[in-house]
Amino acid sequence: MTGGGDDARIGGGADGAVEEVHHHRARLDALDDLVRRLEPEGGGAQLNAPRDLLHDTLYGALIDAGERLAETSNRCWRGELPLDRVQERAEEVLAIDALLRGLDS
Repeated sequence: MTGGGDDARIGGGADGAVEEVHHHRARLDALDDLVRRLEPEGGGAQLNAPRDLLHDTLYGALIDAGERLAETSNRCWRGELPLDRVQERAEEVLAIDALLRGLDS
C-alpha cells in the first residue's frame, strides 16, 4: 500500500488497516446509495462540479481501489479470502477507471 494506507498499517497495525478499509467501503457504499437515489428511472445521473475537483476525486478513488485490489489479491493468495473477491475489487477499479476516462473525453 502507498500513501495513507502505509500510515494505517504502521501506526495502527493490521487492525488499523482493516478499520481504514471498512471506513472507505462504508463511504463508497454511502456514495453508491446517493447515486442510486439521484438516478432517474431511465438511468444515468449527472454530477456538476469543477473538472479538476472531479478528476482529483476520481483519481484518488482509483488509487484507493487499486490498493484494495492489491491487498485483496494478497489475502486471497494466502487463502484468507475466497478468490471471487479479487474479481469484485477488479470490477471496482475498472468502473472508476471508466468514470475517469469519461471525464477526460
